[in-house]
Amino acid sequence: NQLKYSWEVAKSKCEKLLNPSCETFTVAELVYGKAGDGKTHYIRKQLNAHKQSLTVIINESFSPYNTIVQLRQLPFERSNAIYFSFTMLPPSEEFTELDKNLYRDVIKRVERFFFDLIFLG
Repeated sequence: NQLKYSWEVAKSKCEKLLNPSCETFTVAELVYGKAGDGKTHYIRKQLNAHKQSLTVIINESFSPYNTIVQLRQLPFERSNAIYFSFTMLPPSEEFTELDKNLYRDVIKRVERFFFDLIFLG
């Protein structure tokens, strides 16, 4: 019962923050590869083919609230595109324990944001 209540509360909050009349995604594409493979060129070409586009940078200063503000600026139409650019690298051995914990906290915020966006609408 507690899980159902939490789900309903989260769904309600997401609906208030995002336009409830938005349409579902038509295509989700993951572009990855080594440096110099042409990922950025490919993505820019795809974004230019759309009426409007938005690029959301996901890095160490990621804020779910700021991302929602950005997303609300783009009208929800099938002819628009959203590009999420992940520019974070996992901490190396030289990182302090504090830095590793900060990285884990950012990853948790990112995971929660995308769960809310994709699964809760």
